[in-house]
Amino acid sequence: MKTRQPNIVLITSDQHRRSAVGCYGNPDVITPHMDRMAREGIRFDQCMTVSPVCAPFRASLQTGLYPYQTGCREGPITDLGRFQGMGDYLNQAGYRTCLVGKTHWHRDRRHPREGYVPPEQRMGWSAWYGTPSQVSYHSFLYDDDGSIKEEFPGQYEPTLQTDWALDFIDRQTNDRP
Repeated sequence: MKTRQPNIVLITSDQHRRSAVGCYGNPDVITPHMDRMAREGIRFDQCMTVSPVCAPFRASLQTGLYPYQTGCREGPITDLGRFQGMGDYLNQAGYRTCLVGKTHWHRDRRHPREGYVPPEQRMGWSAWYGTPSQVSYHSFLYDDDGSIKEEFPGQYEPTLQTDWALDFIDRQTNDRP
């Protein structure tokens, strides 16, 4: 009998200490959905990061390599696509993959728009909803060529990112995780 692969939702955010979520014991923070995910899924109680800086951490999370191995020690670089990434491995395991939000593991200095990541640098993620940051009140999505595909004036970026992720999940069938 084949074991069913679990669905995976990985949430990362900047400066998100354990005290910022109710499931880790802060009675003043109300996070019922994240608390439920922690109860029903995996909760990391003892872990550490390879870097306190976001871009090297994100590069290491994607590749499984240390910052000195990826070359991303303090900020975005331009050649992370030479490594296999988390999306590649999940695709090979039969998953449908989607990345929503900022990555900050790539900066294409030839491209004027911060946050644009060309397809060959996306570490294998099949669906891509990349945005330049995560706190803007005027957001936009890029197309694969780096042009603005759609603008969202007057909308808070985290709300849009949540909607895009839920839409991706809702459109999936049960034949693959």
